[in-house]
Amino acid sequence: MRNKKIGPMSLTAILMILVCFGVLGPFSAKCLEDGETACSVGNLGQPFRYPNLPQREFTPDYVFTGKPNIIVEPTGRVTIEFKTVVPTSNAKVYYGLYVPQQEIKVPQYRKYAREKSGGESGFHIISFELKDFKKDKYDLCNFKEKGGAICYRIEVSAPTMEDQIAFCNGRFRVDGNYKLLPCIIEGPFVDQVTADSAVISWETEVSTKGWVEVDGKKYSDRKIFQPQSIHHEITVRGLSPDKEYGYEVFTGGIKDFKSYHFKTAPTPENSNFMFVYMSDSREGVGGGERAFCGVNYYKLSGFMRDAYNKGTDFILFGGDLVNGYTTNEVDFRMQLKVWKQAAEQIGCYIPIYEGMGNHEALMDLYSKPGMPKKVDICETPGVAGFDKKAKSAEAVFAEEFVNPTGSCPERETRKAPSYSENVYYFDWGNTRIVSFNTNYWWCTYPEDFGGNLEGYVMDNQLVWIEKVLDDAKKDSSIEHVFMFGHEPAFPNGGHLKDAQWYEGGAPGKGRNHDFEGKSLDRSYLVQRRDRLWEAISQNGKVVAVFFGDSHNYHRTLINSKTPVHLNGSPNQNFINPVWQIISGGAGAPFYAQENAPWSGFVEYFYPSKNYCMIHVNGDTVKLRAISDSGEIIDECVLKQKTNPEQVHLSWSTNDVYHSMTAMWFTEFPAASSVLYDLVPKKAPGDYAFSCRGSPHQISSFDGWYHETELTGLEPGKTYYFRVGGPGGYSREWNFRTIGLDQQVGFVVGGDSRRPHHDELKSKTPGGPKWPGARDRVTSCVAREDPDFVVFIGDMVLEGNDQEHWNNWFESIQDRLVTSDGRMIPLVAVIGNHEMGAYPDVDSSYEWFRGVFANPGNELCYSLDFPNLHLTALSATGGCVGTWWQYAVPEAKAQTDWLEKDLAESDAKWKVVTWHVPYYSGFLTGTGYPSDVFLKSWALIVEKPEYGVDLVVNGHVHNYMRSWSLRTTGIEEVPADEKCTDVGYEAHYKLVDNSSEGVTYIVQGCWGAPIEPYVKGGDCDLREFVASAAARPSYTLVELADDGVHVLTKDVWGEVVDDFRLPYLIT
Repeated sequence: MRNKKIGPMSLTAILMILVCFGVLGPFSAKCLEDGETACSVGNLGQPFRYPNLPQREFTPDYVFTGKPNIIVEPTGRVTIEFKTVVPTSNAKVYYGLYVPQQEIKVPQYRKYAREKSGGESGFHIISFELKDFKKDKYDLCNFKEKGGAICYRIEVSAPTMEDQIAFCNGRFRVDGNYKLLPCIIEGPFVDQVTADSAVISWETEVSTKGWVEVDGKKYSDRKIFQPQSIHHEITVRGLSPDKEYGYEVFTGGIKDFKSYHFKTAPTPENSNFMFVYMSDSREGVGGGERAFCGVNYYKLSGFMRDAYNKGTDFILFGGDLVNGYTTNEVDFRMQLKVWKQAAEQIGCYIPIYEGMGNHEALMDLYSKPGMPKKVDICETPGVAGFDKKAKSAEAVFAEEFVNPTGSCPERETRKAPSYSENVYYFDWGNTRIVSFNTNYWWCTYPEDFGGNLEGYVMDNQLVWIEKVLDDAKKDSSIEHVFMFGHEPAFPNGGHLKDAQWYEGGAPGKGRNHDFEGKSLDRSYLVQRRDRLWEAISQNGKVVAVFFGDSHNYHRTLINSKTPVHLNGSPNQNFINPVWQIISGGAGAPFYAQENAPWSGFVEYFYPSKNYCMIHVNGDTVKLRAISDSGEIIDECVLKQKTNPEQVHLSWSTNDVYHSMTAMWFTEFPAASSVLYDLVPKKAPGDYAFSCRGSPHQISSFDGWYHETELTGLEPGKTYYFRVGGPGGYSREWNFRTIGLDQQVGFVVGGDSRRPHHDELKSKTPGGPKWPGARDRVTSCVAREDPDFVVFIGDMVLEGNDQEHWNNWFESIQDRLVTSDGRMIPLVAVIGNHEMGAYPDVDSSYEWFRGVFANPGNELCYSLDFPNLHLTALSATGGCVGTWWQYAVPEAKAQTDWLEKDLAESDAKWKVVTWHVPYYSGFLTGTGYPSDVFLKSWALIVEKPEYGVDLVVNGHVHNYMRSWSLRTTGIEEVPADEKCTDVGYEAHYKLVDNSSEGVTYIVQGCWGAPIEPYVKGGDCDLREFVASAAARPSYTLVELADDGVHVLTKDVWGEVVDDFRLPYLIT
């Protein structure tokens, strides 16, 4: 008796060893890296050690045994004889014709007949008449004179299989006198299409001689010793690229009842095509064709037809075609043939490339009643002493499908299964497609019994993948690489306990136990996953890796910031972003989303039936995910050639002599590479050096921000560079590292933001409006050729508005460049407007940190230059209107760090900078947030032992320089600000010797609306003011042997202020 139909992975009351065939004998694992390889994980990768347990049969989907026998009498009476594995009730057959006008060969059942014998039986005879099809109302294809192809479907109910309805499809062909003719019963299929060739394959009921005619030219079977065959596979050569060809198929000298066509692949130069990825069409829930011999025939055939009608050029199928998990080869082949029956409707016009999943398992099963576990082994033939299958699942798969054979890995051991036709690659135009096998040589407990773990990519296959990817990288005709496998590298639903994750390999967690229940450390699998993804990520051309297994759809960009380990850490070697796209919804039951370390990085998740369509048009790749209701559930650009934008330089570590950090923006995911050299170069391929960084995204912002730090540079040298990657590089600029003994010169300034709405009518006295004032200041600064620029905040009006940043960085990229192409580095200091648009959004440092690259926490940091120590602080107070409550903790958090930073520096000159000033044209003691920074920092920066010379601020939109002064006291006073009722008023004294005090500068004139000084107004000339102006300007600070020269100029070239440190007032 048959077992009841139950899922093979749900058996818990038996011990089952499923071995995907192996041979006992000596084995030596190839070690790629210490601690990572199969040789350190028990018997994984070694020949199978079969358990001393009984074997048993497991064939839950096996109903029909062999092909039905068709008998057609001269009268047109048809008798179909067939057998079933178990006795079934009386059968029913549906039969009909094919519509000749219909391009897609869909059976049109018109009539049915019932089996007449009574009772259940394992042998069935059912008869029906063809003569009705000669009647005018049924004759679709001139059947009366020429006959035609008859399609049929047998339906039985198997009571020992929970009353499952089982189906068997077939067809035969007769002439007008009801004589049986040679008939194609499977196919034809067009496969392995290239720019100049294709393979046409089909199967017939009996051995015949076959050929095809392509545009009138005949191509024949080339089997010298077997001119007639059931399986026909003919290569058509000498074709032209990107051209549609018609073809006819002949069997036994008779042309098939339909004509077909296919289109060759394009050349790399003219690549504009679409392909589809889908996976997991194994049996679904809902009855009828959803459970058809291990296949969800209903969904699969529907998706195939829909993809073809939408214009796809080929289809990739990533495994779990069928239920599989069977111990019977005939059963396994029958399931695959049903899958092909669903696929042949469009497989005669476009190629379908199949990969193996975990359900493509032809196994030996070892069990003992009452034991809680099973051991499953997918075998290879020829193991003495065991009732082994004639062929492995891999071998059967290769026989049933026609996939590329030009390149595949060496088998892992001499007796392990072959990778032929389950691991391969092919090129289509400018794109390489790589199929890899994550379910090779499977065993449930490989650490105990040998073979391989589900999800583990073994040594030889990994080496092959690396070689194929490296070859694509070097091939200038290949722009894009796509890969497809089955077990996800980063699963999100249904398979966190296996795939390439196994709960992070944590010992004892999930399925991480051996056969005896002892805890297993499977971290080796995660290490191997990382090694695989490093090869993928570092290639630079891989756009996406497609997986199935999870019966849903989700899209995740994996990069060096994605948390990919149990502790939430990323892998810094994932240097180029690559999409992981899972589309396992071609018919299998759905899975919802589960929590994984990377769940927060999933761009889109859909839990039910779906497939993906990818459009490659030159350098652009677009994706569209389509549900079984026809809805577009996801749509995006995966890759587009785009020149990097908003390029700027800074220092992300305190090493201005040997490093430089480049940042830029791209609209789409791209590589984060910098090419550089000591001499100018004409093309990206000419540079001697390159460095890769990482991209990141900013919440609520579109696109990708890239950050790459160059290290190991020579001091005082000029380097020429471009940024970008294979998708597009920038123009060439140059930068100059700081020399070890260089007397640096730099510009300070801030407040280039656009006006508020209520400031739009205000005019900059005697000067241009925004953005003219901003851009003019930037251009003037570039003409000064400073070593760097210290920008003291309020670059933009609303830090949460990406368009504001886009506008600012575009101006910086275009204008903060010298006449000889030198890009001037930016030292960015945060201002209150970078915190967001109060009250519409909550304050956040995220936007500032996302677009700039500063040392440390990027808010408070210091940089050391020859004879100069520069300290930057964060003085934002959050957003305007709420900021007192934010200013207090913000200032307090930096106080200890500030004192330590100044105390540890012995530089000759020290400059401290932050945004909001306390010494300016505005009074202290009003409750404005500047009072907080006065109370927290004034007495620290003015300590004589710290030797601070200059404090430079922005925020107030004018220029002011104080006399050298010392704060002598800070008095708490009443205030009437809405956020506080207390303020702090400064008491100070002016000093004659600048070395005994600190000079305060406010420089907020980089283009924001000017705030004039008004006598008796809020902004007035205070007694400590040595110089003041209210017009667009900038301040140049130059170090020299005898001191520091500080020069402020406006955009007309007029000197606003000019002084030197140290100075003495007499």
